[in-house]
Amino acid sequence: MTGNFVEVCLCRTALLLSHHRSILLFVMAFVISSSVICSAQYHPKNSSSPKILLPPPKMTGAASLEQLLAKRRSVREFSGKNLDYAQIGQLAWAGQGITDSATGYRTAPSAGALYPITLYFATSDGLFAYDPQQHALEAVSATDVRRRLATAAAQKEIADAPCDIIIAGDISKLQPKYAHKARRFAMLEAGHIAQNVLLEAVSLKLAAVPIGAFETKNVAAICNLPGALEPFYIICVGYPMQSPLVPEIKEPNERKETSEMNAAGTKKVVLIVPSENFRDEELFNTQNTLSDIKAKITIASSKMGIIKGMLGGKAESEILIDDVAVDDYDAVVFIGGSGAKEYFNNKTALNIAKQAKEKGKILAAVCIAPTILANAGVLKGVKATSFPSEQGILKKAGAVFTGADVVRDGLIITGSGPKASEKFGKTIADALSSEQ
Repeated sequence: MTGNFVEVCLCRTALLLSHHRSILLFVMAFVISSSVICSAQYHPKNSSSPKILLPPPKMTGAASLEQLLAKRRSVREFSGKNLDYAQIGQLAWAGQGITDSATGYRTAPSAGALYPITLYFATSDGLFAYDPQQHALEAVSATDVRRRLATAAAQKEIADAPCDIIIAGDISKLQPKYAHKARRFAMLEAGHIAQNVLLEAVSLKLAAVPIGAFETKNVAAICNLPGALEPFYIICVGYPMQSPLVPEIKEPNERKETSEMNAAGTKKVVLIVPSENFRDEELFNTQNTLSDIKAKITIASSKMGIIKGMLGGKAESEILIDDVAVDDYDAVVFIGGSGAKEYFNNKTALNIAKQAKEKGKILAAVCIAPTILANAGVLKGVKATSFPSEQGILKKAGAVFTGADVVRDGLIITGSGPKASEKFGKTIADALSSEQ
């Protein structure tokens, strides 16, 4: 009797422990799965279709449409920094976002409002489809397909970019209404969307490049697109790869040179830079230092657009030196580098230097650029310095050559080269501040 009672008790205890163990394992599994879902910001529509709800899109930006158009460039080199959901959401909304909840109208026009396009986002976290109705990303695959896409397109930037946007279209949605015109209309819509995305990338200060040359079937297979969807375009988006010295490129209109700002003491500086082979440190360190005192900076060169430095840095020339009006600026600065030789005997450059001195403006030059001042005849009796190679020219022009890193003599400031660029910029900033 006693033995049977003990056996019964032991059996019941074992069953109870087994039951509790099952409950414990279930709870642990639930907690772990819940934490994974929450950490990824998933909000499941159903158990098989998790979605990432994106932050609401911003409806205002710091730049005008004209500024964005002027700054748009195809950039193929990206840093390793990933985009966040706010940036991806803004790009998605620019391409396919709903602008009128009552009508369902979107940011890009669509023939017959049939919207045959679907946007896919390929990142290190996997592949996602954009749902405009919920402004959300729907997980398609947890596999990073960027390298395979790069192989299919023979374009390595697809693998380098932290985000690749695949614009895919379903021609069959348009065929009942537009017949043989369906493909044309779908392609046009893809173009509208692509331009929206590219301009939004500029607004977000991101780099982007559209890719159209790829094997359609291979891309479709890699992305596991539904049978009716055909990939039209891939847009690579990410942070631009650039020299750490390269500051943000600003457009003239962004400077808001209003009378109100001028009344507050804002100083305006024109940096005259060689059209190629400027010295990176001399431009970017000077520009950064002057930006610290809120100076309004304009880059001028003998050509418009992107100009490249000796170390690979890039800047944007906003105006031609022919259009520089000395009266508009408080300081005129000539940047050096081997390319500065183009201004040694350039009549426009020499005249700018002469006018700056005559009009009582701060006049500065660094590296070999003081030769421009010497050839303009503004260094006679002035203490100055330069890159060692220019010493004889400065002395011949009547300058009192000191060989120091940076020399300020009245309103004329000269620097010896790249290593003195920070001090050169600070000396100009100090001179501007003292002119308040």
